[in-house]
Amino acid sequence: MKILAVLPTLSLVLSGYCLVAQQAGQKQPVEYVSPNIGGIGQLLSATVPYVQYPYGMARLAPIVTPGIMDRFLADKIYGFPAGSAVLTAATTGESSPRLEEYASDYDHDFETATPYYYSANLQTWNIKAEFTASPTSAYYRFTFPASAHAHLVLTMEADSELTVVGDHALQGSQRIPGPITATSGDGGDTREYFYAEFSVPFASYQTWNDRDLSHSSAQHGNHIGFVSDQATTTGEQVEVRVGISYISGQQARRNLEREIGANSFEHVEAETRASWDRALGRVNVTGGTERQRTIFYTALYRSLGRMTDITEEGRYFSGYDHTVHDAQGHDFYVDDGLWDTFRSLHPLQLLLDPIRQQDMVRSYIRMYEQSGWMPSFPSVAGEQAVMIGHHAAEFILDTYAKGYRDFDLGTC
Repeated sequence: MKILAVLPTLSLVLSGYCLVAQQAGQKQPVEYVSPNIGGIGQLLSATVPYVQYPYGMARLAPIVTPGIMDRFLADKIYGFPAGSAVLTAATTGESSPRLEEYASDYDHDFETATPYYYSANLQTWNIKAEFTASPTSAYYRFTFPASAHAHLVLTMEADSELTVVGDHALQGSQRIPGPITATSGDGGDTREYFYAEFSVPFASYQTWNDRDLSHSSAQHGNHIGFVSDQATTTGEQVEVRVGISYISGQQARRNLEREIGANSFEHVEAETRASWDRALGRVNVTGGTERQRTIFYTALYRSLGRMTDITEEGRYFSGYDHTVHDAQGHDFYVDDGLWDTFRSLHPLQLLLDPIRQQDMVRSYIRMYEQSGWMPSFPSVAGEQAVMIGHHAAEFILDTYAKGYRDFDLGTC
């Protein structure tokens, strides 16, 4: 099926559910994506150079110099998040409870940003940082110089807790606030849980609460963290695998074991790359210039980052009634700026993946059933209600009018 050419020399063909063979000598779709395109305005999370699975929970990008509106002009990296709860960093400096002490200079000339893999040189510490992702887990690899005091750091903010588990793992959680929850007086709590596993045992470690470093194995508070201390040799690699969950800490560990387990960094990276080639390959580009194909596939990559599928082994936590539900064979999606996306993003995704879009419609209906309100801007913590209008009606009607009916409107 043909769709409208976006440029005079560029035509697009929907390719169903199979990756269409590219023109002779043409790159795979994912090779055209340039995630740093559109990085002006760091408050616009849609233009951050994320590494993730299409629609995945684990959405990873470096935290860079605050206050700089053009990310490409940022000169420091402060750490790497796994979801919204825990931030990971690496250093050979002094141990400190202050995140800014772990920041490092970096240079985009020595950075690699793709949808499935990211790397940068942390020049201040002479450390190479790399990461990739599975749907609900992050996989970091840090290559250290020779150092008597190499550190791996995990830090968390408001209403958080962490516990050191044995000699090579941490687990914890952080509360995710919802603005409607705060104003309505609803006592429900949404938390993101994590389980982090290190490839080498801790030689020693410290934790902190606010600004006080100690050797306590557990912390709870509004600014807590963990820092390991060990010697490394030149080129020594230390890996950190982090599973995340909105259900429980045990589920976060299960997610990590199920998706990554004993697989190598390269194996996980290759799987994530293949997931993007399948997703992007549903549109085959013929003609056009290299630049046009780069612009097109980068924009398509942006469109496939949301909504976010928060289904975990057939269950999901709902921030709309603060209950864990059986997904009943239909994944649950949140994280949608519907006042914008109903216009063209959802209609595009309906062409590319109608089964997934019908599950998104089901998700809106479930949110309504669980809260009594059809959301306009749903997050994992519940409705954000940051825009006027009821655009879910247009989204659902558009899907229904195009003949897709695998959802029940009886409760709406």
